[in-house]
Amino acid sequence: VDTLMQLARQKVDVAGRQVATLHQNNQDQRIAYLRVGKIRMDQIRLQVARMTETEDKLMVERSERTNRAYRTTILVIFLLSM
Repeated sequence: VDTLMQLARQKVDVAGRQVATLHQNNQDQRIAYLRVGKIRMDQIRLQVARMTETEDKLMVERSERTNRAYRTTILVIFLLSM
């Protein structure tokens, strides 16, 4: 999350610089900010994908644990009812 926040701040900073150059006639600088902004956004997307992948793996692990606990509970109830 810290990495994502840092990347987001960098992207906002670049966007602010882009806006500041709108009234200038420096086309090269505006293009450079666009490129840097795209790189930052790509980094943000990659970080979000990593976080999503990690969360998906954790969800599978939790689901498997829950299913095992459910089966164990059912077995215990069955055995105790005998």
